[in-house]
Amino acid sequence: EVKGPIAGDLSVRIMEARHLMGLDGETLASNVFVRLWVGERNEETLVQTAVAPNLDVLTWNEEFSLPVINNQVEAMVVECWDSSNGVVTCLGNAAVDLDKLVRGE
Repeated sequence: EVKGPIAGDLSVRIMEARHLMGLDGETLASNVFVRLWVGERNEETLVQTAVAPNLDVLTWNEEFSLPVINNQVEAMVVECWDSSNGVVTCLGNAAVDLDKLVRGE
């Protein structure tokens, strides 16, 4: 359960990634999944896509609803992970400022 007053839900669709390179910079990433959350990262706020196989175009087309809490600096964090050969490695991340998103910036 998310603590605090809920301002609403943010609907997010993770569509696809193209030509995503592994950490070596030479081969395509394989067994890739995406994690995302709004606000503080915890068990209740973290969502994750299924693992996409090693292809030139990775497709998830998954939709999530993330709670947005009042009176909190809000950003949506997106991380892309590779789970090859039993090792889970972060390929990169980004933060989306929700205030700017709402204002259309």
